Amino acid sequence: MRSLARVRQRSYARGMPFRRAVFALALPASLFAQARTSEPIACGEVPPAVRAAAQKQKTRKGTESRCEKITENGMSLYEVKVIAESGKMREIVFRPDGEIVEFEEEGDLSQIPAAARSAIERATAAGELLKVDVIHRGSTVLYEGEYRNALVKKKVIVDARGRIVAN
Repeated sequence: MRSLARVRQRSYARGMPFRRAVFALALPASLFAQARTSEPIACGEVPPAVRAAAQKQKTRKGTESRCEKITENGMSLYEVKVIAESGKMREIVFRPDGEIVEFEEEGDLSQIPAAARSAIERATAAGELLKVDVIHRGSTVLYEGEYRNALVKKKVIVDARGRIVAN
């Protein structure tokens, strides 16, 4: 007859691989969830180099900028949202030294590459397409479709070939 201690020991040991797997998956997921945060700040609080670089952007007269501080993997970035001369919203992400990391500008679905347009239309077919943005990250150009599906706002980002980059 088995002792109660031996039964407990075996059942605990049998469950260990599962527990380790759950922990191994949960830990990176929790770290990833904390990897990027953003908070609105007054535009006067951004570093002087960012402020100077943002003022060089061609914006519509009489409009105000909105600013956010983004912390991503321990690094600070600053996002400045402005209305461009074209009348469309432009979001520019700067490093603290004023260098542009990426910028995003409202686009028109009919003016993006056919493969990207088709991919966005397929991804948003079950919902209502709200807007399309063109994202410039260095030499890479991506296309973002923001849509509403069952009262929830969602985004899909695709490249010029129509491959989904992020959901």
